[in-house]
Amino acid sequence: MQEPYRSDRQTMLKLLHGISTHKYTESAELVPEVFGISASNLSRRFKKSTLVQLRALKNRSLKGYDFVCVLVDGKRYAEDGLLVALGITIDGAKVILDIDQSHSENSNVIVQLFDRLIERGLRFEEGLLFIVDGAKGIIAAIKKRFKEYAFIQRCQWHKQQNITGYLNDAQKIICKRQLQAAYAQTTYREAKAGIEKLYRELQGVNQSAAQSLLEGMEETLTLHNLGLSPELCKSLNTTNCMESVMAQLGQYTDKVDRWHNSNQILRWTAAGLLEIEPRLHKIRGYRYLNLLRVKMCDEIKKRQEKQAVAASTIEDLSVGIHSTITEI
Repeated sequence: MQEPYRSDRQTMLKLLHGISTHKYTESAELVPEVFGISASNLSRRFKKSTLVQLRALKNRSLKGYDFVCVLVDGKRYAEDGLLVALGITIDGAKVILDIDQSHSENSNVIVQLFDRLIERGLRFEEGLLFIVDGAKGIIAAIKKRFKEYAFIQRCQWHKQQNITGYLNDAQKIICKRQLQAAYAQTTYREAKAGIEKLYRELQGVNQSAAQSLLEGMEETLTLHNLGLSPELCKSLNTTNCMESVMAQLGQYTDKVDRWHNSNQILRWTAAGLLEIEPRLHKIRGYRYLNLLRVKMCDEIKKRQEKQAVAASTIEDLSVGIHSTITEI
């Protein structure tokens, strides 16, 4: 009875799970009114606890983690937007990397987010697979910051939704069936052949749907191109990992009726994500992530060799032009 709040963490968890500050007195056990449990006092304690959670998330060192995949997605809070970055380690564990407030998925904002992750110890020299929903700002930021070390897998489910949005109900069923059959192929050549066949058929049905299929097609086949196990593709060819995290986060943040300021959004999100993190399961097929690492390292070497050859060719051409000009 001398500690009616027990601890700030217990208080934070109760509010995070939906107990109103105005009804906390009725919810507390064996606490007489003389202890002065008020909504304002409880609110101050909650702010203090969630601020600690926010700082812990933003400052957590990433040097002890070996990440192989990264997902970035946005969440809306009324008129405000929030970016959430999720990492997948070599043993399949999911780790919340960072959050950042942004009205849109702007490439410059995301580049700064990546810079902070690198400063905190994110390693990428052995390659990182980025799984994205197709947002151009995110893709541009990945290419700008990580260059040849980045492998972009566009979500096949989002691609399907983009294409079928142009079609009527009967056409949607046929398109979904054919597209899923193409993505289900185990080799890059077979999957691409199936998509090209669908593209030719869509050209006679709906030109807009055909162009949508063609846009970013190669990025939807990144895992096929790397020759990965179908078991691993089931976990990494869509953004389902991130969608699951966002759904669980909504169980906490959707209880808030009105967001007052930026700090409140960040505090609630950080507290919710850190509460969710220990319960996140390893991805299916995580034993194949070592193979993914090997495949990415091999591809990085090929990319660097191509860049070296291209640079050498340009240098030779420049020398030749300079000699010709000198002779003239």
